[in-house]
Amino acid sequence: MTDSLNQLGKVRALVCAEDGPSLASEADALALIGEAATIRARLVVVPVGRLSADFFRLETRVAGAITQKLVNYGMTSCMP
Repeated sequence: MTDSLNQLGKVRALVCAEDGPSLASEADALALIGEAATIRARLVVVPVGRLSADFFRLETRVAGAITQKLVNYGMTSCMP
């Protein structure tokens, strides 16, 4: 399965595939933001299975760094 573009009302959303690369660093977030920007998506939907284990460990600060990148670039994220 590959990432896909969905239209949710007036919002274009990049829906990430469950089996894609892990989201584990700011560099990974930038790659995802670049992919979303290419298709003019404003919302990024990332399955929880794509998040690294460090994302859930507060002392690593990975969750904050990734979320801050998304905010800085005007992206909204959803992690079902």
